[in-house]
Amino acid sequence: MHFRHGDWGDDGRAMDFGRVPQEYNVPDWNNEAVRVGTATELGSPEDRLTYGYGLADVAQIHMPTVETFSEIGVPEGLDWYEVYGDDVNDPLGQHRLKVHAARNLEVRGKYQEAVKAYRMLNPALSLQSFANDRQELLEEGVNAKTKGYSQYLRDRYLIEFGIDEQQKAAIDDLKKMKADSRVQAHIDYALADAGPTETAYLKVANDHPHSHRAEAALIMAARHNLEDSTEKPKWDPGTKLLRWLTTKYPKSRFRAAAEGWLGGYALTKNDILTAVTHYIFQAHSPQAYEAAKGEYELSQIALVGGRTTNAIAHLLLSRHFQHDMYTRVTVSRRADNLINGLKADEAKRLNRQVACDPLLLQAYLEYRLSDTKMDPKDERRLLTFITDSVDRLNRFDKTFYAQLAELTYRVGRYQASIRFARRAKGGESDAKARFIEGGSLDRLGRHQEAIRAFETLVKMPNVPAYLGSTAEEELAFLHEKHGDPLRAYALYRELGYANDIAFLVDSELSCSQVARLIPRATSHKERSILKYSLAMRYFRQERYEDAKRALLSLPKELRLYRGLPGATYRDVYGQRWDDDQKTPLEVIDPMVDVTTMEKFRKQAERARTRESRAKALYGLVQYSHKRRNLMYYSPGLWKGGRSSAYPVFWSPAINKGRFQQIAIKSAFDQECDAQTLKFCKELIRRCPHSSYMPKALYTAGICAESLSRFNGFWQDNESRLCKVGARYMRQVVREYPHDPLAKPAAKYADVFADEETPNY
Repeated sequence: MHFRHGDWGDDGRAMDFGRVPQEYNVPDWNNEAVRVGTATELGSPEDRLTYGYGLADVAQIHMPTVETFSEIGVPEGLDWYEVYGDDVNDPLGQHRLKVHAARNLEVRGKYQEAVKAYRMLNPALSLQSFANDRQELLEEGVNAKTKGYSQYLRDRYLIEFGIDEQQKAAIDDLKKMKADSRVQAHIDYALADAGPTETAYLKVANDHPHSHRAEAALIMAARHNLEDSTEKPKWDPGTKLLRWLTTKYPKSRFRAAAEGWLGGYALTKNDILTAVTHYIFQAHSPQAYEAAKGEYELSQIALVGGRTTNAIAHLLLSRHFQHDMYTRVTVSRRADNLINGLKADEAKRLNRQVACDPLLLQAYLEYRLSDTKMDPKDERRLLTFITDSVDRLNRFDKTFYAQLAELTYRVGRYQASIRFARRAKGGESDAKARFIEGGSLDRLGRHQEAIRAFETLVKMPNVPAYLGSTAEEELAFLHEKHGDPLRAYALYRELGYANDIAFLVDSELSCSQVARLIPRATSHKERSILKYSLAMRYFRQERYEDAKRALLSLPKELRLYRGLPGATYRDVYGQRWDDDQKTPLEVIDPMVDVTTMEKFRKQAERARTRESRAKALYGLVQYSHKRRNLMYYSPGLWKGGRSSAYPVFWSPAINKGRFQQIAIKSAFDQECDAQTLKFCKELIRRCPHSSYMPKALYTAGICAESLSRFNGFWQDNESRLCKVGARYMRQVVREYPHDPLAKPAAKYADVFADEETPNY
């Protein structure tokens, strides 16, 4: 249920259930537990989290309690790609998939859909140059019949995604190509970009003045002067080209970038007013990436001028506009450092600034929710501050209401969080809003409504991976407890939650439900494991005929392998069942176990005398006690992880009431010692005057104490079980003082009472 990193591991602690999943979980950045369903899985174990230093006695108003950024997290200087690679589950991987999806629409001739798909791509991530090229070309009206279009489409794709040889061949092909003038501009730009020089870019700008590629060529020519790593920036020719761009193409998508460069040039001349003018223009760009850079530069100017609260405000806005995690975290870290140095009057001033600006208030709320650690008191105080400001301003977009829904959800005001989440539907945070709505309904006890909300969410297209997987997780939990447990099984299988699958099959599902799963199995291995597990469920309940029928559906070799294919069994147990080092007892066919126990049970029920019944019942006791080789266990389900998983499942934090009792009973039923104790109790109850009573009492005492130290989940009840064991031993001494077992029973009664664990 929230096991770390996808399966049971590390210290065996369960994850936090109550939080809304975050897109980024940076190591040691905040105290949000990593959910298995998240895309990044970058969180740290709790013992490595830093708990921050707060604002001490300086400014305890509405400022956040921040945390130090651990150097073992994201090292400075790494790019997004270097930090996260190109996995399809991280935002860059998803972006790449969307690029290919848009291109697929284009290749199929669905041009309007392709344009929309390209427009929806994240402008801050790599591959965007390719996406912009495609979008511009399609907007210029090309189609499959346009001369050179199909060939250019192929070559441009190979230049972006092909290996070196393919890229070189594609460039050579473009050099020979003759195409429509609209396509030719893109060809010339691709060739200029392949061997970048200022002259090549300027030729594109002069030859194709009416193409969007002319704008791209001018900004690249300017950057060629300004970003030369071998020399100092060539400001004069570079700024001349930038002014040419802003004058000739005032509405260019590169206008904001040009303004940023011009602002930097003004700073070299110490012309602060001009620099601020340029950066303000950049900060108001509709392109979030450029707006983030403009706000950041304004924060640095404010900081140099000693206006710390203004600097913090601009940093928060810069963080708000950032799309990539690394830059967002870096900006947050710098804002943290400034906030922790504020005096009380400065903190109040910042509060007033935040409370009066809707966009800044939204940026501040994002920052507090994602990048700061808050205890419940902090969350309530923040909610009061935000709601007071909302009442005054009342001008917010849907994304803000999604964040407000998250905050009210954290505080436990679930009716309010549902109200805000529904206002946020249809916006950029639609998926998160729906997640919060479902979670709030669940916590209000409206479980069927919550199931419907999460079912809708998991079926929606284009849901971020971290939210989609976590929604499946929540939906599985709900179905397990309040809906269709077979649907829960399917969701756990899709998520790869091995321990939840094992617990569901081995404990919560009825035998008839497990039987219904078998035809739905997606592999022979899964089918065999389910059949063997069903046989064990019947066996534990002494439904021997049903158990034999289930076992007979498996070949003998699979029965000997406990329902596992041979290779898998060796992976789990390290050797074959027929290796020389195995004892004869350990290679018994489970069918023998079932038939032997069935024989003793039939003898007990058909016995005509108390002594013969006691003898048969003691046969059950002896066989289960001596067999002891996980006779009731399904290794294919648990893969050796049962002893570490069960403390979670019978914890009241995970399962309460009836479900906790199911977990405890299931754990009892699976252990040979526990089953032996059950048979001993039956013998003691049904045959109190038989000659087998001392043996039954003594064996019951041994089994109770043995359970107390068997593994982690039984050790939770060590004291109670040791007392039970001591009580049985004392009963032997008291009622059968002359029996040979009385002397060792007296010894172990004292030992068990002291809760010791001798090796006997």
